Amino acid sequence: MAAITCLLAGCSDALIPGQIQALEVYRVVFAHSSIESCTHIEPSNAERDHAGILHVQLNLRSTTDADQYIDAFISFKLDGQFVEKLKPQRAVLKGNLTTTLLFNSTQPADDYSIHLDYAK
Repeated sequence: MAAITCLLAGCSDALIPGQIQALEVYRVVFAHSSIESCTHIEPSNAERDHAGILHVQLNLRSTTDADQYIDAFISFKLDGQFVEKLKPQRAVLKGNLTTTLLFNSTQPADDYSIHLDYAK
């Protein structure tokens, strides 16, 4: 709930064009507590290029020996306003191995949130 509260409260880091920044984990929202309890999320890296396109890298892993099948949805914002939501990326989190997901906005953006859910 703290992650959702922080997102709704407008927590954000200013993304400076051309600089890579490690951003807080609160930008990730879990659809189920079982995903959250079995997944380790590293602070994501985000870079906003000179055209305003946001590039996000999320490193995550299953903290168990079992594989997890998830869908990752990303939404982008610009100046606090919704810009776009991309199609989900399906990922298989192998037991105790890191998986990297890459997202790129298609229009200028300065903030994002990632929603993780079980793959359907």
